[in-house]
Parts: sequence; structure tokens; C-alpha cells
Amino acid sequence: MDDKTKWNEKYNKRLNDEPVEPEPNRRLKDRVSFFSGGTALDIACGLGGNSI
Repeated sequence: MDDKTKWNEKYNKRLNDEPVEPEPNRRLKDRVSFFSGGTALDIACGLGGNSI
């Protein structure tokens, strides 16, 4: 199985098995007061909980 197929299957399974919205990392949530807004780049970081 190639990498693209492997990761697509993994995340499709998570989306189907866990229909809840992804949560951001707890440490990131604890430091949200230090952020002043702007743009975030989320590359290969799971289902996007940190970006949301």
C-alpha cells in the first residue's frame, strides 16, 4: 500500500468512526491568550483541530 492510500484510509476511517469535531491540543488551548489573530498553516496535523 502506498503512503497516500494508507493516510487517506486512516483519516477517512477516523471521520466515519468519530463524528465529533476535532479538538485542539490542550497546551495550545492553554496559550490562546498569547495569540492576536491572523493566519495559521496546518500541514499534516491530523483532522485540523488546532487550525479550527
